[in-house]
Amino acid sequence: MKASRRWSGTSSSQGAQKKSAPALLVLCSPQAKHQAFAKAAKKRGVALTLAHSVAALSEALEQGSYLGALICDEGQRADLEGMVPELSQLMPVVVAVDAGDVMRAVQAMQQGAYTVMELDASTSFPDHAELLESLDTFVLPAASSAQRDPRVDVVCAPDSPMQLLLDMLPQLASSGDALLFVGVAGVGKELLARTAHALSDCRHGPFIKLHCSRLSLADEEAAVLLTEQLKLAAYGTLFLEAFEQCPDSLHPILQQPHEARMMASSRPFHEAITQERSFWLAVQLPALSERPQDVSPLFSAFLSAENQAQGTDVGECSREAMALLERHDWPGNVAELQGLVHHLCATKKTGVVQPGELPAHMLSRPPEHLIGLDVPSEGIDMAETLDQLESRLLTRALFKAEGNKAKAARLLGINRTTLVEKLKRKQIAIDE
Repeated sequence: MKASRRWSGTSSSQGAQKKSAPALLVLCSPQAKHQAFAKAAKKRGVALTLAHSVAALSEALEQGSYLGALICDEGQRADLEGMVPELSQLMPVVVAVDAGDVMRAVQAMQQGAYTVMELDASTSFPDHAELLESLDTFVLPAASSAQRDPRVDVVCAPDSPMQLLLDMLPQLASSGDALLFVGVAGVGKELLARTAHALSDCRHGPFIKLHCSRLSLADEEAAVLLTEQLKLAAYGTLFLEAFEQCPDSLHPILQQPHEARMMASSRPFHEAITQERSFWLAVQLPALSERPQDVSPLFSAFLSAENQAQGTDVGECSREAMALLERHDWPGNVAELQGLVHHLCATKKTGVVQPGELPAHMLSRPPEHLIGLDVPSEGIDMAETLDQLESRLLTRALFKAEGNKAKAARLLGINRTTLVEKLKRKQIAIDE
């Protein structure tokens, strides 16, 4: 079966015929009693396109696009391995198998079916009430989401460097290349990977995430785990988080042909390593400090979500407070900003955010001149400047240690108890 048309979430007619109702493509026997379901589906604005053979199904795909497909596997007549994976890349697929055929049901799910139902032996068709539920639960929501651009979930300003990346993302997603999203911690690499998945031909398949620290096993055990995850991600995407931790011995497995699309995230690495891993197409994500124009829209988006989640009514920042946030260097990137908004909603509850309610280390620019042991001609407030420098070092150490307080304390040459006391005194809230 060759499916040449893409799933668009709507049905199209040939030539200049008038637009028809959205249709569900159904493969069933000529004896199947589908009339009750067809009548109920029509009330939802959905028509049925019936095909009684694989050849007829292929012809229907050539002539139109569909909301989804129903495959009636009566007597195991359908070629599930050849049909379901290909169809599931175009549209949601529901498979109906003979009652009690558990092995066939499992096979259908493994091949990419959204859900599996049982055929009624007396009608050679699924129970119409259960099928309607599947239509409402799987097919219609998927068709609706197909008309929505997933890039709207990535918040940025129109003139942001991130917007340039979003403009390129559909082309990258459709290329079929293995995408490696590169950036510092907290910059949004997984969000971009999920967006690329939603824009790709694999969007109806699973998005399986595997942190590469789990592959720190004996070579044979790591290879088995990776192979299992690749199978789970078949006809979807396998996302390898923290790819810099992936053992080199596993790279040959990744570069073999697979039924899963490969994506990964990594911290910035040296050019030599990039050349060694040339299998990947690297996509660089800018840090939040490189796009201060995104601070305001991101703050608003996080604030809306936190107010809803916490039942609070915190308002936007005052102009002075926003100016402080936009000039902050955000060592923890977008994750740090999200954590700040969560903390403000948890402690403030209502009202506009004022400068005095921001963490102390954000109230003025960090004293970078002290790192070079320089003193400006206008002089400094020694106590205040040292306090700001300490706050900056604490924050940077925590993010470099990915929130691990024991590791951050070692980086600073102090014990963990002292670190915790300093964080409490300075009201620096970092999630583990």
